[in-house]
Amino acid sequence: MVKTGKYYVLDATALIQGIAPTALSGDAFTVPGVIEEVRTSTMPSMRIETAISSGSLKTRKPSRESVAIVGDIVKAIGEGSALSKTDLALIALALDLKEGGHDVTIISDDYAIQNVSTRLGVPFITVAASGISLAFTWSLFCPACRRTYPSDMQPTCPVCGTPLKRRVVKKRKV
Repeated sequence: MVKTGKYYVLDATALIQGIAPTALSGDAFTVPGVIEEVRTSTMPSMRIETAISSGSLKTRKPSRESVAIVGDIVKAIGEGSALSKTDLALIALALDLKEGGHDVTIISDDYAIQNVSTRLGVPFITVAASGISLAFTWSLFCPACRRTYPSDMQPTCPVCGTPLKRRVVKKRKV
């Protein structure tokens, strides 16, 4: 059963691009790491501090369980190298809210966040970018010796030392 009200989980991009949590038609959430990222720029930082102090933007840490679930999905689809710890926490927070029975949407222009949120069944909206139309599963390969490696592999080929590259191994429509 979905509880009343809409919940939005905002990435740093959304806040920097000017999304005002007070203008959303529901409750706005983010993770502490996003606030730290936004504090590096003056104007958005003042706007965000006001939103936090007024209660229109809430900061929460995700549960360990959701972080583990998101980590497993990220590993399975090969997005580990494209996501920061803050990105993982943001997606995990959205999963926590969704599992709490809320109608949740992530606001982010980050394609890797969109790819993972699609796998979790959490919708997303974008601010300035067009958003993904295909969800990818990635693998790593060595462009020199052509060996393929799991997505959680170190950044260089253990055989020849060449930096590994990502490639799409599976795609599906979103």
